[in-house]
This record gives sequence, C-alpha cells and structure tokens, in this order.
Amino acid sequence: MPTGLDKSEPQSLILDIHGGGFTSGDKSDDVVLCQYYASKGFIVVAMNYTYLGVDGASLNSMTEEALQCVEAAKKQCASMGYDVTEMATTGGSAGGALAMLYAYRYGSESPIPVKFVFQQTGPAAFGKDFWGNASNADPARAASLFTGKNITPEMVESGEYQKSIDEISPAAIVTQDSAPTLCAYGPKDKIVPPKLKFLLLNSLKKNRVPYDYSELLRVFLLRALSLPTRCD
Repeated sequence: MPTGLDKSEPQSLILDIHGGGFTSGDKSDDVVLCQYYASKGFIVVAMNYTYLGVDGASLNSMTEEALQCVEAAKKQCASMGYDVTEMATTGGSAGGALAMLYAYRYGSESPIPVKFVFQQTGPAAFGKDFWGNASNADPARAASLFTGKNITPEMVESGEYQKSIDEISPAAIVTQDSAPTLCAYGPKDKIVPPKLKFLLLNSLKKNRVPYDYSELLRVFLLRALSLPTRCD
C-alpha cells in the first residue's frame, strides 16, 4: 500500500503476476517491482497460482485464480476504506502471458475494470507450430498441460486441438475491445520464441488496440552506451 492515500479519492491498482515457466516462482520474486509501483501511488497486489502438473492446473485455472485474487483485493481495499475503480495487469514471461489473458478475457467485466496491461516476454501463443517440442515434451502432452484438457496426438495432427489452444493464447483472444497493451520482447530470447511477438503485435494492430512495443536488447544496449533511444 502506498503511504498517504486519500480515502476520499478513487484509487488505482496493479496486479503483478510472477514468472517461472508456469511451474515455479513466487510472488515474493517481484517484491522490488511492487515496491516501486507502490512508490508511484498505486495499490499493488502480487499473487501466486497453482503450477502446471499440480491438481489439474492449467492456464485457464490460473486465470480464474487471478479473477479470484482481484475479487478478494477489491473487498479488502473496500474494508480499508479505499474505492478502487481501475487496474492494470503486469508480469514477466509466464506472468506476462497470464497478465494478458486476464486483461483480454475479463477487461471491463473484471471486478475492477482493466485499463491496460504491461508485460515483458509473455508467450502470446501455445501451438506446436511455434513451440515444437519445447521442454522435451511432445506437442500433445504440452497442449494437455497448458489447456487442462485431454489432447491426443491425433487431435494435434488434425488441428482439432487448435480451438483449445486459442482459448489460452493471448494473441488469439484479442478483440477491438481489448485493453491497451505495452509489451517488451528480446529478439534473441532462448526461452520464449521471439517470433511469438509478431502474432501479438499483428493481432493488436488488426483489432486497432492501442499498443506500444519495446525491443529489450536494443534498449538495454543503448542505455548502457548512454545513447539516446526511442522505442517503436
């Protein structure tokens, strides 16, 4: 909680979702970031979520847990005398994907309306054409873990699995009403395939959703060299 908030004024909240490949990490990993956001006057909530492989967890259930978190946060803030009227979601890597899923899936229907999402290196899609045999897992097994559904090799081969994959792919659920987006990706990322960013950017552009994109390597190098930089 920021210090000195005026209880007579509406407040804004940031939901931070940690990374870790959907299988590790903790909300405490982002404590420095959360303290920074709070220093700027935002109420900040950091959440944990059930990892893949535990109790049938999937990206769908993780997004539902985020919804429960926001509902609880709104009630808690109200009990403390704060009227929270807007929010943003944020995260890195796996957390970035979940931040987008929440923002695009719930948007203005969220218990606290989502005004924008900002994230870095969040996977924008989960189909085999982009991930292949990532993490030494076959596409059917990976799809089953991500979606929480029983995806067979035959379903992958025929393309039948695509509908379930689209449901958890941020780039596939963007609409004209989606929250404005600020995103950052590295062109030489060894974990999240760099080409995934084009799916997201193209989808945002196609649906005329306001967005901004930063290329991490270029920005960091120019800053290190103390040269002026402009992010497209």
